[in-house]
Amino acid sequence: MLSDKELKALDIWTKYHKRDIESDFEDSFKILDSLIALQQAVVDSKAEFPIYIKYIDTFTTKFILHSNTIINFAKGTSLNSKSLEKDFRIIDIPSMYLIIRAQLECFLMFDFIYIQPLSDEEKEFRYWNWKYDNLIMRSKIKPRTDIIKNQQNEDKEEIIDLKDKIENSRFIMQYTKNQRKEIINKGNSKLYNSWEDLIVKANMNLKLFDGIYPLLSSYAHTGAHSLMNLKEQNLGWNKNHSTCHTLMFFSKMILCLYISRFKNCIKSAEIMYNMLLENTRLEIEFFNKLADIKEFKTST
Repeated sequence: MLSDKELKALDIWTKYHKRDIESDFEDSFKILDSLIALQQAVVDSKAEFPIYIKYIDTFTTKFILHSNTIINFAKGTSLNSKSLEKDFRIIDIPSMYLIIRAQLECFLMFDFIYIQPLSDEEKEFRYWNWKYDNLIMRSKIKPRTDIIKNQQNEDKEEIIDLKDKIENSRFIMQYTKNQRKEIINKGNSKLYNSWEDLIVKANMNLKLFDGIYPLLSSYAHTGAHSLMNLKEQNLGWNKNHSTCHTLMFFSKMILCLYISRFKNCIKSAEIMYNMLLENTRLEIEFFNKLADIKEFKTST
């Protein structure tokens, strides 16, 4: 007799081979709603956290927004033409690639700052670098409006404070003299890792995710690769759209990775996770085991 986990796995694979994107976005939204519930549980707990931990909430909000946009793209986008007096329902595949890249980057930075470090001190160091790098970039924007100018003035004090903290952290000594100089003067949020490096360090299953970042990135530019792929795409909505189905599958794996690691960061999130319906937890755990190489190895 099959266990509940085995029955759930069979159900997921049966749905996968049907390639029904209506089922895809319904299941994805159910899982996304679970992450929203976990985030709200943390807010409702009114627990006090250091500022670098509080930013987990902002990462999670950004991740939720990207995930929700991907689901809405799968439902189909309306393209109205007044000149043709027609209303086209399409699947915006190029934009799905771009938003899944943003979803993946958000997960990878969350994992790099909050999951990979072995100590709270190192988490805080990585948070400082991430924020410092982004404040430095913002300081270089030409102040064409008073809004930008005022924001840059407000940032100056925090930039000085973060620079001092980074310079005096013991973790800065992990880098060469030239790297330390660049980190302090210019910022380096990923600390000399590429996005592909972060995929490996996040223990993502390379049988599935190797090469995915360059593929997703190719759609961010008007290069020959993205245009050739667009020319070959069928953008008309249909419930068995194979490219949309595949993209939803990858997005769902990233979503389940985020949930599984987010719940381990904050106790109130873990408590709420354990209160989710068993069927939902089984689905999250299935996709997490598929996407996480450490989980994948222990389950095979």
